[in-house]
Amino acid sequence: MQWLKGVGQKRAAALSTAGIDTIEDLIEFFPRRFIDARTVINLGDAQQYLWQSVTVAGTVIGVQQFTYRRPFRTQITIEDKTGVLHLVFFVYSEWIAKQYKVGDGVVAIGAIGFFRGEPQIVHPEFLEKTSESQELAEGKLLPIYPNPQAFKDGYISQVQLRKMFEQVLLSDDFIRVTTEVLPQELISKYQLMERPTAFREMHLPGSPETLSQARRRLIYEELFFLQLRFAVERHRIQATAGRGIGFDVSSLFSVLQSPKPRKPSIISQVIESLPFSLTNAQQRVLSEIATDMSKDHRRIPMHRLVQGDVGSGKTIVALLVMLAAVDNGYQCALMAPTEVLAKQHYLSMSALLKETPIELSLLVGGQPKKLRAEILSELSEGRTNIVIGTHALLEENVIFDKLGMIVADEQHKFGVAQRKILIEKYRDAPPDVLIMTATPIPRTLALTLYQDLDVSTIDELPSGRKQISTTIVMPSAQRGLFTHIREVVKRGEQVYIVYPQLEKSETRDVKTATKAYEVFSEKIFPDLHVGFIHGKLKSADKQAVMSAFRDKQIDILVATSVIEVGIDVANATLMVIGNAERFGLAQLHQLRGRVGRGGKASECILVPSEKLELKPDESVTSEDIESRTASLERLKILERTTDGFEIAKADLALRGPGDFLGTQQSGAVKLKLADIVRDQQILEQAAKDSAQLLEQDPQLRNKEHSATRQELLRLYHQRESFLEVG
Repeated sequence: MQWLKGVGQKRAAALSTAGIDTIEDLIEFFPRRFIDARTVINLGDAQQYLWQSVTVAGTVIGVQQFTYRRPFRTQITIEDKTGVLHLVFFVYSEWIAKQYKVGDGVVAIGAIGFFRGEPQIVHPEFLEKTSESQELAEGKLLPIYPNPQAFKDGYISQVQLRKMFEQVLLSDDFIRVTTEVLPQELISKYQLMERPTAFREMHLPGSPETLSQARRRLIYEELFFLQLRFAVERHRIQATAGRGIGFDVSSLFSVLQSPKPRKPSIISQVIESLPFSLTNAQQRVLSEIATDMSKDHRRIPMHRLVQGDVGSGKTIVALLVMLAAVDNGYQCALMAPTEVLAKQHYLSMSALLKETPIELSLLVGGQPKKLRAEILSELSEGRTNIVIGTHALLEENVIFDKLGMIVADEQHKFGVAQRKILIEKYRDAPPDVLIMTATPIPRTLALTLYQDLDVSTIDELPSGRKQISTTIVMPSAQRGLFTHIREVVKRGEQVYIVYPQLEKSETRDVKTATKAYEVFSEKIFPDLHVGFIHGKLKSADKQAVMSAFRDKQIDILVATSVIEVGIDVANATLMVIGNAERFGLAQLHQLRGRVGRGGKASECILVPSEKLELKPDESVTSEDIESRTASLERLKILERTTDGFEIAKADLALRGPGDFLGTQQSGAVKLKLADIVRDQQILEQAAKDSAQLLEQDPQLRNKEHSATRQELLRLYHQRESFLEVG
């Protein structure tokens, strides 16, 4: 990038650190927002905008440096016809002081705060002289770009970025890299703006209307190529997939048609032994899976995702499906993410199968060599029907006689490469794969993440489950919380207290689970039985702690997120989560699901960290306020609803979809403009358009699709996809 005027070696390095190495990278570095000069507030009205981010403009009437005590700071005072305001800087304060002098006109953006009764903005997120911001002075839209640390270190300001774009947009290279890549029929169909014009408008918009058209054009393009990538992958899978197993699932269909079929089977025997009836949603999902399994011998292997909220009954569905495979002479493997969950599955399924001839095995790390050798022998010789395990199932010496069905529980805990290792442990035909998750996935994300998977949803909870009330308690009000915990224990019920990490982070001021355990056991509840469980405990020690908790020998269990999945203690009715904002919404919902397992009313209390409380006369930046407000708003979603799908949708809207493809769990492609929640309609249309294009031209070899093919290869040629395993 050093060919650009004003970009030397240091700035080129800063751009590279931020991921900008080419012209394409630069023009796809889009503004995060735009300033309209008509939104500038009067300084005299600052009181009305406390803690809000606003645009101010004025003339510098004073530049002061305070160096007599730390922290050193620079204060630039500006005025307009209605009042005055201070711009305060703690970082680079000496450098800032040299840039501005009395009489300069400035424009700034930031959060209004007050210190000793006077309005101020601490570290404005944007600050320029009006002489350098003619666009704003003239009332035009001014792009505000992301400001990563690399830019700060390389002294790349908003002014310099705009000057770079002005150069690039007038260069021959710009014309070269913005040639049309969409099929002409789609441009005409949706009346899309021309590609070069769209990029120009995104950086130098002429009006809000043309900016909107440019965004629409580039969002469609981004989603179209994302969906085209998935469509190509799906075609490849279908063309290369091995011949799957054709199961006889008549015994499963018969119990779905009648609770007591004429011809009894192990499946009907298990269903009759259940203390509850299958919900309509469970029966529907079982029917969908059975239909997949029963296709003729030329079918491709089943790859189905079953998603259901916490406690919706996914495990019994998985067991019945595995029994159908066993009924055909095949073996099954259930892979769980933790030993605690694997053992819980083993115990619960063993209880259900104790009156049947089904042979069940548990394979986890740390087992005695003799026992492990025996399990492996039984597995390879076909004497084990169902094996439940952790990552131990992936080891080379784990050999199956006739593997026909794989169930991956809590699929988001496993990497796709790990699941692929297990899938390849077959001898004749590839096994069917059932992936389960208690992290509901909104339809828009499922369209993108799982185009190669069929998705089933258990959207109904068993009867009798009570709602879990959720409340946010700020750290300053914790004394009342401790009293409430004592009341719960006094009733004979039990409590979880969860923290997000075990040891102190070097970069975050977070109360740790270890410290919390010490405080709760020694100072706050010394007279109660307080236990502690975390991921670094040995397997036997974890089991001992959980057994003691189940047996009511522990009143309060302090834990890390190791208890997120699979822990089922009916007498636990209160979940307290410390530093709650450190967890994702889906994870908080999972943790909340650890209570309410019995018939008693249960509750979850979310305690944010102390940093989220705003204090009077506190000097904070707009970024601080925005971050704190966003964190609390996220937690309030859990107060409003216990619907896992609504929570997942909100989590997706707040955090974004992240990465989608490749060897990372959620992939390697980041959306730059599109939002799959906001742009759902465009996403769905792009999916249809990409599928139709491949139907017409599967290899994109037609002349009119040449540019589309080249752009697809440019975007994705280095990415290895494991989509065939979910």
